[in-house]
Amino acid sequence: ATWERVVESGFGDPLVVWVNELEAFDGMLYAVTEDSDTGMQVWRSDSGDLGTWARVGAETLSATEVLSEKLLAEFDGKLYLGRTRANLAELWVSEDGAAWAQVSIPGLSSSNDAVGAFAEFEGSLYLGFRNTLGGEVWRTANGTAFEQVAAGGLGDPANVRPYGLQVFQDELYLSFGNEAQGAELWKAVDGEKWELLMVH
Repeated sequence: ATWERVVESGFGDPLVVWVNELEAFDGMLYAVTEDSDTGMQVWRSDSGDLGTWARVGAETLSATEVLSEKLLAEFDGKLYLGRTRANLAELWVSEDGAAWAQVSIPGLSSSNDAVGAFAEFEGSLYLGFRNTLGGEVWRTANGTAFEQVAAGGLGDPANVRPYGLQVFQDELYLSFGNEAQGAELWKAVDGEKWELLMVH
């Protein structure tokens, strides 16, 4: 009911016009921003209070043409960042929130142009990728080895983008945006055998 402003004027840069994501990790609150020139920044604070925010990862994460959502997820004691740069999906990881490294996902094609969703399910991190040939879902149990568990929009190439991954009652739910026939909702008990629940 009562709100207090803790960041003003785009973290001190009026060109920073969006905060795309917030995530708590290792006692810090992280914010991912985007400026009007499509550059990306990551900020963090140990209290969330005004005047306590500091930028991290500038030397590795700074880049132009960073578009679409920037998503954060904590998994296995690490912080993961998904983003789009130059029309390609990228995954980054940090153990301390300050030093970042790009993660290689063998087999991920150039048709995957955005990371659309994260979820932790049964000991693995699941990633939803927007794909112009139909959305995909990949998973990893250790952050280095990845396997694909959904491809081609699960049979409909118009299911271009997985907008959400969510665990509910020990099942993994997956939502697709579909501009041709309407949104779809799927679920999987094991994270790989998918059942359609709703279609337009």
